[in-house]
Amino acid sequence: MFEEFGNLGLTREQFRELLLNFTIGMHIRRRAEAAETDIAFLEELTRHLLSFAEGFDAEDLVERSGEGLYPSRELDELCHAALEVRDNEEFWDRLEDELAFRDYLRTLPPLERLFAAEKDADAPEEFYRKYSEEFEKFGADRLVIDENQPPLEPRI
Repeated sequence: MFEEFGNLGLTREQFRELLLNFTIGMHIRRRAEAAETDIAFLEELTRHLLSFAEGFDAEDLVERSGEGLYPSRELDELCHAALEVRDNEEFWDRLEDELAFRDYLRTLPPLERLFAAEKDADAPEEFYRKYSEEFEKFGADRLVIDENQPPLEPRI
């Protein structure tokens, strides 16, 4: 099945952390690469890693179903909590980046705007800082869509 190449020699805490991070990585890969990932190989690798749980006193992170081993509900909850924090941070960072870049482009004449957009230039720091401070203090509470504001031309 697997050819062994070495011994990791992990502590209980290191194994638990490895298992948590592996499971988080699996969730991310399944989201990002669903059609391109060899799911059978990854599931076999997951079962192999989970098979070491008993030796690390980490049975609470594993569920058995018939012959199979699966991440436990507890491990899944830990993963989802970590992913939720990551997704939340990623959302705010992306929103900050998009709005800062848009505001920066609005300061440029149309030809420079087109060049900056094609080059994917970075906006000056003050544009990012404005949104970073706004979202930190108020979240999206003061975010308003202005229907009278025309979109940028050329549209990016």
